[in-house]
Amino acid sequence: MHKMTLHIALPLGLAMMLSAQPAMAYVGPGSSLGAVGVVFGLIGTILLSLVSFVWYPIKRLHRKIRQHTQPQLRARIVSRRGQL
Repeated sequence: MHKMTLHIALPLGLAMMLSAQPAMAYVGPGSSLGAVGVVFGLIGTILLSLVSFVWYPIKRLHRKIRQHTQPQLRARIVSRRGQL
């Protein structure tokens, strides 16, 4: 945003917010619970996305460390007659 526009828009926006009158509107229980559910859903989505961005690299690092510390096990092939 241009600096001069910001000097005009900021005080004008602040004046408009401070001069707003209450709407005196009724919000019923169904729509208010729906709004609360949407807010919780958005917060949960944001938190889960942050956790997934942090958890996946930690999981990969843990798997890589575990593979280097544990000895490699070789599978033995066993036939019905005994060991090959």
